[in-house]
Amino acid sequence: SSGINAEYGVMINVCSYFFIDRIGRRWCMLVSFVLCGISVGICRFLPHENLHYTHFSVKTFWVIFGRAVGGFIYSLVYLYSAEIFATTVRSSGLGLCVFAAQISSLIAPFVIVINADNANVVYTILFLFCIVAFLAAWILPETANVPLPSTVAEMDAMKYQNYSIFTENSPLITGDVLQGNKDKEGYLAE
Repeated sequence: SSGINAEYGVMINVCSYFFIDRIGRRWCMLVSFVLCGISVGICRFLPHENLHYTHFSVKTFWVIFGRAVGGFIYSLVYLYSAEIFATTVRSSGLGLCVFAAQISSLIAPFVIVINADNANVVYTILFLFCIVAFLAAWILPETANVPLPSTVAEMDAMKYQNYSIFTENSPLITGDVLQGNKDKEGYLAE
């Protein structure tokens, strides 16, 4: 299981470097939260006790896949938070993100205790966290091909651009992220 887990982690992180530069940090984070939520949601409905070999293999696949995507999200948060905070508050903002990640690491052993009583509760809670994280990431601005903000005023000026993946304004379709179309201040053109 550890070898499979490591292979998934390496595979997802290597593929992620391609996607981070192509479609941007925000979309990678959003898609990752969706994939993680799907894997947790599928695990929620698979049987927990008296597993047949087939169910065990399917559940193991989705748990390891969700863990690998979660590892990608964990590494993406460092990159994204370093780019979104202004230089004057970057170390404090990054420290706050690391603090939140460490709190979740402290809570993780208690998940095993809850899992022993009722695994469905754990998967439901993790699914809800994925939804909340997706909604929080949705309001963040894209930081790919955008100059790093130096002051808090510049950080506030990084307004949220309402892109939808299904419209013609999508950076995937317009090529804003791919080609780096920027206005005179160096920000992505609207």
